[in-house]
Amino acid sequence: VANSYYNFGIFYYKLGQYEKALENHHKGLGIRLQKLGEKHPHVAESYRDIARVYDKLENYHTAIEHCI
Repeated sequence: VANSYYNFGIFYYKLGQYEKALENHHKGLGIRLQKLGEKHPHVAESYRDIARVYDKLENYHTAIEHCI
């Protein structure tokens, strides 16, 4: 399920629908954190892609928060 949310996030990002992308990425991240834990590479991937969306929205402060 987490991967489906992740893929929908990518899909919406590519369409320029950033709010929908964020919604899906956050849902996927929540599941990944629960199932995989903080240190898993897929969790890092989710944080990175959330940061990319915030960057597109020019919300740089929030983007940085998702990178560190």
